[in-house]
Amino acid sequence: MQERSEKLKKSEAQFKKLTSSLPLIIFSIDTEGQLLYANEWLTRLSGLTIEQLNSRGWKSIVDEEDYPSFSLLLKSSVTQGATTVKTQTRTRHKDSNQYLWHQVSLSPFRDEKGELLYWIGYIVDIHAQKVVEETLKDNVELKQTQAQLRQNLQTLEKYIEELNRSNQELQQFAFVASHDLQEPVRKLLFYSDYLMSHYANAIEKKGLDYLSIMRSAAQRMRSLIQDLLTFSQINKEEVRFKEVDLNQTAADACLDFEMVIEEKGATVNIAPLPAVWSDERMMRQLFENIISNSLKYSKPSIAPVVDITVEKKNDFIELRLSDNGIGFNDTYLPQMFTLFQRLHTRENFEGTGMGLAICSKIA
Repeated sequence: MQERSEKLKKSEAQFKKLTSSLPLIIFSIDTEGQLLYANEWLTRLSGLTIEQLNSRGWKSIVDEEDYPSFSLLLKSSVTQGATTVKTQTRTRHKDSNQYLWHQVSLSPFRDEKGELLYWIGYIVDIHAQKVVEETLKDNVELKQTQAQLRQNLQTLEKYIEELNRSNQELQQFAFVASHDLQEPVRKLLFYSDYLMSHYANAIEKKGLDYLSIMRSAAQRMRSLIQDLLTFSQINKEEVRFKEVDLNQTAADACLDFEMVIEEKGATVNIAPLPAVWSDERMMRQLFENIISNSLKYSKPSIAPVVDITVEKKNDFIELRLSDNGIGFNDTYLPQMFTLFQRLHTRENFEGTGMGLAICSKIA
């Protein structure tokens, strides 16, 4: 009897030594999920003894998101009749306090009648494997994303190509149409001037009025055609970058309106402006259009005052133009930079409605 007892003790010692030498938790639990036995790896992993884990429950070491699936293993009503049940769950490591991936496996131990006595199981670290799986999954998703991006890029390139083609066609149409329209407009102006200068005495007053209206319409058409040509050529012509002195550019633009400035008693104040790397012709056009706009939309009987200033912002400069003109409602701001859009009638203010659209395209 004593010999059998010693053999049993020796066998138990060998079993504990064997289970503790394996890098995994070997344990047994009853049908209620209470620990009956666990090797020392339970404490190495969780920092808890069998008694402490039974007291605090598995929820104290199993990740909150994974606990619902893990808890199903502990329900005999769910696992009854199963040979082996497995799940993957994250459990908290006592040293890092991080939740690492482990695989949990349970196998039933039954009596001779097939009644469940308890479960024998193991918990093995599979965190490195899961990290590799997630990395591979991320790589697959990355490749899929890259493939989708390439496809989107190809589609975008097609759209850009189509847009460029359409723009070229529109620019060509605008150029040809404007060029072809100039000849009949020139003839209208020529013959209306000729009639008014050579046959004014032979034409009654109403006829002369009609000629004057026709001539004004032809002049507006000529201005519109010229502006349309300017607009269509902005992107078509080669941009020639050079150092441009904006002080000289602004002064030259003012010279073009010398007579209008004198007639209206206008004052154009130009702050010291920097030299910029740009296209001189386009900058001249820009200043001409915005100064013309300020002079045109001035208040009646009030001498126009135009201020041109500059503010440096990091590596950029911001040109500002302000005046004491009639102003505008901010609601119409987007409309002001659109082709042929006017906020005022032609009877009050002449123009084609293209000046600011040209400025916007240059900018």
